[in-house]
Amino acid sequence: MIRDVVARHADESGIIYCLFRKKTEKVAEKLRSLGMRAAAYHAGLSAEQRDRVQEDFIKDKIEFHNRKIPPKGVSFSDFICIFAMSC
Repeated sequence: MIRDVVARHADESGIIYCLFRKKTEKVAEKLRSLGMRAAAYHAGLSAEQRDRVQEDFIKDKIEFHNRKIPPKGVSFSDFICIFAMSC
């Protein structure tokens, strides 16, 4: 499923919501294995790691941002691809 969604949204930024921290890591790893620039974002990361992921996403250094909660100060109108994974 994730491969199909990513393929349909090539050259776009996206946010993927996951229910669990471990899932955010697995999804980011899967996206990277498909050649995407992706990073996980969750409370288990240090403040410095979270800041770096957020900054990289804002500066288009990463394409997909996998997280548990909606980002603060980010307008969803900035993104074409936003979806949630429940598994």
